[in-house]
Amino acid sequence: MFQLRLNSIVRSLPGILRWMGEHPFLSFLILLFLALLISGLVFYQYVFTVQDDISSNEIVQTRFSQQTFQQIMQIWREREEMLNQAGVAPGRNIFVPSVD
Repeated sequence: MFQLRLNSIVRSLPGILRWMGEHPFLSFLILLFLALLISGLVFYQYVFTVQDDISSNEIVQTRFSQQTFQQIMQIWREREEMLNQAGVAPGRNIFVPSVD
C-alpha cells in the first residue's frame, strides 16, 4: 500500500515540477504559504506551548549577600581610582601631518 502510494508520487513528480516551471508566480505563492505554515507551527510549538508549561506557582527566591556586594563595590572603586590616576594623554590631531 505504502509502496504503491510512493510510486505514484514519484511518477507524478516530473509533472509537478513542470507545472511549477510553467507557473512560477503561483508556485512561489504556494511555496511561500507552505513556508509560513511550517514556520508558524514551529513558532507555536516552541513559544506558546512552552509558556503553558511554565508554572506560575513557583517562587524564585534570591539571596542578596551584603558582604559580596561591598567587596564588588570596593574593587570598582579601586579600578576607578587607578583609571583616574593614569591621566589622559593629549590627543593627536590626525588632520595635521606629523613632524617626525
